[in-house]
Amino acid sequence: MASASAFLNARAHALLGMLLSREALLRLADLPSAEAVLADLSAREYFRASLPSGQLTFSQRLNLELDADYRSTLLVLPQESRPLVRALYRLREVAFLKAALGCANRNVLPASRGAYLGGLHLFNIADEEAFYQAADVPEAVSRAPEPYRTPMENALHQVEEQGSLFPIEIALDLLVLHELWLAGRALTGMDRARIFPMFGVWFDVFNVVSAARLRLNFAVPGDEALGYLIHHGQWLRLSHRRALAGLEKLTDLSAALRDTPYSAKLNGAESLFAVEQGMMRAFREIVSASLAGYPFHLGGTVAYLLLKEIEITNLTRVYEGKRRDVKAADWQDVLV
Repeated sequence: MASASAFLNARAHALLGMLLSREALLRLADLPSAEAVLADLSAREYFRASLPSGQLTFSQRLNLELDADYRSTLLVLPQESRPLVRALYRLREVAFLKAALGCANRNVLPASRGAYLGGLHLFNIADEEAFYQAADVPEAVSRAPEPYRTPMENALHQVEEQGSLFPIEIALDLLVLHELWLAGRALTGMDRARIFPMFGVWFDVFNVVSAARLRLNFAVPGDEALGYLIHHGQWLRLSHRRALAGLEKLTDLSAALRDTPYSAKLNGAESLFAVEQGMMRAFREIVSASLAGYPFHLGGTVAYLLLKEIEITNLTRVYEGKRRDVKAADWQDVLV
């Protein structure tokens, strides 16, 4: 299979070698200012993509880099492997849709919305403008491109009843995670053996974080919360999903997941941020571990795209922390 070609393998490992180590991230966090962080990254030629005209924010530059990586990856992949990477990019499209919906919901003027989107885009940028210019949430939903419009329309009445965008957000998440599962299931051989565990942990992350939000932020009844959780996790079984759906407080999470690798990561978590941090660290470790051993598989390419997303999160936190002069007690706690 072409996904195991020497060229693709070499390309993936070259890109992986460009990711910043944790030590490099901590050194950036020790710099005195946001300007110093940007200067350091520029000096090491971190920004590779050609920049459009106009001033870009730091997060916009980071996401431009990753978009360029996705598009170049799709160009070099064989036709049969492209649906997987395209499904992976839908996670970024959903992040764009959520951010743009949030702007419409808060009555942010269209001309000012770019600052809230952080450089996220739809893969087909031509589909963005009508959605981006919508005056309110119902209008935005009516202008959303497929395959997103239908689940958004189905969830709109719940948004209007609850006064929260969460029903649309979770509908979008479920849509793209199911597509990702289908794309992963179509893989064979070593590609499937290396990639499916990554996706399984991502589904576990979704279930744990969603359950915490559903139960503790929105007081969704347990039976209804269980219906929102997905079945395709790596470690979480039906007994875990039932325990998550009955969650009463965050400190119960570690016990509910005691026979999984996540229990230790969530021990002592007292905020949704701490839960997300613990689960994303578990995800990062699984993705990194997938790179060991036999190298000729599509997993290296997928791992790079996923780890780059985490790197963007970490760099954004460092840069914004410095820009706002936030005195972090320990950057180890801030970084994923």
